Amino acid sequence: MGIFDKLKKTASDNADKIEDGIEKAADLAKDKVDGHDDKIDMAEDKAKDLLDKIDGDDD
Repeated sequence: MGIFDKLKKTASDNADKIEDGIEKAADLAKDKVDGHDDKIDMAEDKAKDLLDKIDGDDD
């Protein structure tokens, strides 16, 4: 098992925690940076989409 396989398994096993972290980071960024909420939301969505691909969850 290679390093990337281990990372994918760890991410998949902890997807809920990682998604919560993504949301908290986005909220913090919105609090600190005015006027860029749309860009932050876009980055948050892309991060969640990537996590879904790794996790194999397509909802």
